[in-house]
Amino acid sequence: MFKVYTEGFANVPEIVSRYFDGFTIIDAKGYWKGKAESAVVIDLVTKDEPKVRRLVQAILQENDQEAVLVVQSHTTNEFVTSKKSASEKFPLMTLAEHREMFPK
Repeated sequence: MFKVYTEGFANVPEIVSRYFDGFTIIDAKGYWKGKAESAVVIDLVTKDEPKVRRLVQAILQENDQEAVLVVQSHTTNEFVTSKKSASEKFPLMTLAEHREMFPK
């Protein structure tokens, strides 16, 4: 799991969408070199570190930023759905498995 802390430019969701199908963006107020700025925290549940690094490079370049903070956490994640009972163990599933289980 990764958290990416960056300045809150309007184009951030569009940039992230080029790299990941699912993510969460949380609006925040950040401080850089003593000055407050609009910021966002991007939550990414992935193990694909190279893809996260490509995303960060795109954010840096497209928004002419000096720095972006990336935090990696090693966690256990489960995709909980309404079709499973609370007593069942929820195995991890790939995006393809999720799409197969929950077609549009």
